Amino acid sequence: MLTREFVLTDPANRMALTLASKLTTAGLVTGAGRPFDAAAVGAVRRSYGIASPGLLAPGEATVSDVASRLAVAHSTVIAWIQTGLLTARRDPTNRYLIAFGAQAEAACRARIAAFPWLHAQATTDPPGPDERTPSQIAEQLGISRDAVYNWIQRGYLPARHGPGRHLYVPFTPQVQTACRQRIIDSPQLPAATKTQALQSPTGAAL
Repeated sequence: MLTREFVLTDPANRMALTLASKLTTAGLVTGAGRPFDAAAVGAVRRSYGIASPGLLAPGEATVSDVASRLAVAHSTVIAWIQTGLLTARRDPTNRYLIAFGAQAEAACRARIAAFPWLHAQATTDPPGPDERTPSQIAEQLGISRDAVYNWIQRGYLPARHGPGRHLYVPFTPQVQTACRQRIIDSPQLPAATKTQALQSPTGAAL
């Protein structure tokens, strides 16, 4: 539970309280008809991806900012952060703030040019019988979801944006075999993971 001292001394909360007071003075209320408070202001910011004033350093951007500027999915930006392709820090609300200067933006645009599907318009087509999400592939292969995103970003796995710009990978038998071989050949993965990679989805040895 947040203490009164934290609410009053934390800069982000002080600014939220100030904004809440201004909204109340202007006669505005929340969607539920309640006066604005710091929590309500925070909820609005989270809903619209708006960083708190003063939290962004020069040259920094939120995940929403970067995704909007590059016309890519939020999940793509998160994957770039998690694989080290973008540098980011966490703000007091645990949100990513990305160092997004001219060099970082140019590198992202070059990556998009190399993999056009990253910039492709999302379709409303539901996943096909062979398509899987990165999470489903990670579970089936016994590896982390970040590893699957890394393969996608590096062009090892084809993918498309479906409804809601979620990623779908055509996980055909040929693609599965290539993934399992990549796991077996990896010098970083433990022996147990490689043993699992040698098993078919039914548990039988390949």
